[in-house]
Amino acid sequence: MAAAPHDTGVGERAVVVTGGASGLGAATAELLTAEGWRVAVVDIADTDGGALALTADVSDPEQVRHAVDQAAEAFGRLDAVVSCAGTFRNTLSPCHLLEDDAWHRTLAVNLTGAFFVAKAAGADDLIDAVVPRAAVPGFLATVADLAGRHGALVSACGHVGDGNVHLSVFLADAARRARLLRQVLAAAVEAGGAVSGEHGIGTEKLSYFLELEDPAKLELMRAIKTAFDPHGILGPGRLGSGAVALESVP
Repeated sequence: MAAAPHDTGVGERAVVVTGGASGLGAATAELLTAEGWRVAVVDIADTDGGALALTADVSDPEQVRHAVDQAAEAFGRLDAVVSCAGTFRNTLSPCHLLEDDAWHRTLAVNLTGAFFVAKAAGADDLIDAVVPRAAVPGFLATVADLAGRHGALVSACGHVGDGNVHLSVFLADAARRARLLRQVLAAAVEAGGAVSGEHGIGTEKLSYFLELEDPAKLELMRAIKTAFDPHGILGPGRLGSGAVALESVP
């Protein structure tokens, strides 16, 4: 899924659709073509039709980079990326019955492939957030609007089943990107979600988390942390608490 920056007419916009030879990817490519987009379909299988067809395995970073470069050169620009590539070989079996190669192939295509596509397209940041499942469409519409307002490209993929949304942000200016990220994460909170997402807070999202999270929740978190870590040794400075020098701890 992707959101494109505002610019001149849709007919001039160009998009890469991975996994576009069949299924959801083919339907997406067909819809975008019908709406006037110039579409490059990237797939491991041969494809035909009106779109620019490029053969690549999304689990191979070199192949992905080459395909994205070809699309950008052919169109003279790239406004959006839609990651539909996926494999489901034997994945309907219980996890403990999966063969090793099926497990690794599924992760390589369905997860790592989306990262390689975003990286090849020149993403300036990768973040995630979580919203209630029913709020995902509205959240993505808000992200698209914010991206347009900031002149950015924000492509999204994630989990329909649990509401975790992964965002690839294309906006080179660091200050403008920070303002956009704050608004995107605020939109997630306003939708009933959280800044954390499935990958947690880390260091890059800490300032947004401290600003946007419910103060009562933060106080509860600080109290729990203090109960288990009264000297502030573990993760000093997190949750807005002061760091404690190790030599000062008895």
